[in-house]
Amino acid sequence: MTQLKRAIDKLAPNKAPGPDEIPNHILKRCLSILQHHLLALARQSMKTGHFLQAYKETITLVLRKLNKSNYMNPNAYRPIALENTIGKVLESIIADHISYLCETFNLLPKHHFGGRPGRTTEDAMIILSESIYQAWKKGNVFSAILMDVAGAFNNVHHKRLIHNMHKRRIPIEITQWITSFLNNRTT
Repeated sequence: MTQLKRAIDKLAPNKAPGPDEIPNHILKRCLSILQHHLLALARQSMKTGHFLQAYKETITLVLRKLNKSNYMNPNAYRPIALENTIGKVLESIIADHISYLCETFNLLPKHHFGGRPGRTTEDAMIILSESIYQAWKKGNVFSAILMDVAGAFNNVHHKRLIHNMHKRRIPIEITQWITSFLNNRTT
């Protein structure tokens, strides 16, 4: 129940709803009435490793980026996908659970900063700066290659992700859920 409430608390109240047409603020206001039903749904979804097909459907809107000189260029637009509200809640619960497992059982390298609780970009920059200064003190040269991986999440190799989850002993129900979540998505 704590995870469910946390997931619903995270929802931005004024975001546009997806195909289910359930506004976030309504779900927040009605939580006391719906919480046991939503909890049963979340538990069953996790237990069976199944993410309902209806929650995989999104509505994609294409928005103009501001102050672009040429709107004939596709890069002058930004697509956004509106997801089903209940699906977002389930996704958030699973993400929190995976994050908990990763942190509790040290499943990620200690210098991995992206998307981890209590680790910021500033922390990464401090470690980088300290490494540079330590190299310089020893008279060494410090070299770094920095990359901006645009759209990295959208290009994750699904089979490799599931393989890595198995390798790190993420419970089978969660890996099955992620597989179900990733497959047959439509917009």
